[in-house]
Amino acid sequence: MPELTITDGASSFVPEQSPQSFQINPAPAPSTTGTITQARTSSGSPVMGGGLNANSVINIGGVETSIKAAMAAGYVQQNPDGTFAVVSQEARTQAQQQRQQARAQAEAEALGMDG
Repeated sequence: MPELTITDGASSFVPEQSPQSFQINPAPAPSTTGTITQARTSSGSPVMGGGLNANSVINIGGVETSIKAAMAAGYVQQNPDGTFAVVSQEARTQAQQQRQQARAQAEAEALGMDG
């Protein structure tokens, strides 16, 4: 049976066969830092520029995830202009240290108030 190409020009499936014959494009891997300029939808269609949103799928370190999940993990941030950017390892480490210091300070203050 012939293969049918979906409108994005890369995803394809073979009609009347098992669901395993459906192929989804892999999510583009953004550069290690900088603005994310391309991703894909959860169904595999490419998304670029202003079409990116929190549900767009990207590849971070070989793992496909939504921008929203990558933001929650500290790997991506939303810029003031609405674009998304990969956070550098240095910035992630610094943010983690700041969170740990704030948590330690809050715990120390709570202990001081109880005593």
